Amino acid sequence: MTEILVGATTDEGSRDAAALGIALARTLDAVPVVAHVRPEPWRAPGSGRVDAEWDSYLEQSSRETVAAAIATDAGDFEDLGARTDIGMHRQSGTGLDELAQRRGSSVIVIGSAPGGTTGRIQGGSTSEQLLHGSHVPVAIAPMGYADTAPDRIERLVVAIDMDYRPGRLTAALDLLPAVEVVLVCVVRRATSIYTTQLGVDAELEVLHVLRAQAADALAAAQADIRRTTETHVLVGDSVDAALAEMIWHREDLLVCGSSTLGPVRRVLLGDMTFRLLRAATVPVLVAPRPG
Repeated sequence: MTEILVGATTDEGSRDAAALGIALARTLDAVPVVAHVRPEPWRAPGSGRVDAEWDSYLEQSSRETVAAAIATDAGDFEDLGARTDIGMHRQSGTGLDELAQRRGSSVIVIGSAPGGTTGRIQGGSTSEQLLHGSHVPVAIAPMGYADTAPDRIERLVVAIDMDYRPGRLTAALDLLPAVEVVLVCVVRRATSIYTTQLGVDAELEVLHVLRAQAADALAAAQADIRRTTETHVLVGDSVDAALAEMIWHREDLLVCGSSTLGPVRRVLLGDMTFRLLRAATVPVLVAPRPG
């Protein structure tokens, strides 16, 4: 049975994570597991014993956090047969990863950290830990996602690197085999060629070459996944501007791969994935580097 691990917290991002977890659970025909990671129990100096009262408080606090997260969408969670779990680790992101590995969860879902802009993803310590070492795909909901969340995910917009290599999409797309797929490759327009002998013509030539490379990468990816897909080369002076060339829907999920420099079967953000994460206006799923 497929499980989706939904990270519960005491801030507003927990509500967004719950909404994304529910949409993914419906799409995958999966069971959501609402979980919270609490600190490990404190041991009294010299005694080697755990402070039982403090440990009991931490456990109760975690259970209340999970209960509050479920209460935000109680009917949906009940219909999906939601479960709960409590992990222990001094770092919440690492704790969620360990919990997901222990349970065999297919995806970890979290919300944005407090203080972000509505409609955008705000990083925090939990996402930082997960996006630099998770063993399973990590999905992050933008701030305020719960207010417009769809019933299910209906389209994957998959970001392709210029140096696309066969097999890089397999793990991510296998999660959602029946969902429409759109492949995109982002090209940042060169705007810094200012010598007296080059200028605008050189910029246009560089753009032409980059477009051709992006088209080749998309063709390679399309042949690799063997699914009917649309492909788009998105061009802009910045990643934000390039993504704005796409018509986005609230049922979309942006899928990105990990850096090729990272460890096998682990998540590690590359420069482009980091920029896409910051520019995205829909949830983002980052898949581990395949083996």
